[in-house]
Amino acid sequence: MFIGTSRRLCAHHGRQWDAEDEARELAAEPEKLAAVKREIDAMNMRRSGLIDLLDTWVHDHITQEHAAPLHTETLGSIVDRLCIAWIRSQKLSAKARGDDDPVLAGKGALAARQLTELGHAYDVLVAEVTSGRRRVPDWRALKSYG
Repeated sequence: MFIGTSRRLCAHHGRQWDAEDEARELAAEPEKLAAVKREIDAMNMRRSGLIDLLDTWVHDHITQEHAAPLHTETLGSIVDRLCIAWIRSQKLSAKARGDDDPVLAGKGALAARQLTELGHAYDVLVAEVTSGRRRVPDWRALKSYG
């Protein structure tokens, strides 16, 4: 369930990235822009629900040491950031492959490095949580969309 939901979250971020690109292109067309912005709000609500599913799974399946130091984010929030970083890396790398702009190539490389670093930090955190050296908060989304 955790892996499937994580994949759905990454796919969702790909669609949301495209919707946000569309919103930037529609800046001169207020009615279309408003419709896209409403869709982005709905996407954020679905995204929040997917993060909650991940955090609920962690709560139900991972025993944590309550005396361990608290990490600042839930695992669902971190997976959310990993998905965003993966989409950013994919999108910027694709743009850089079709362009000779060194600035764009640099952004693609930076995005790839950030994804790698975030993935490593996630792996370390999971190892710390499962060994009882750290715990993650049991939060639920407080922001509502719509």
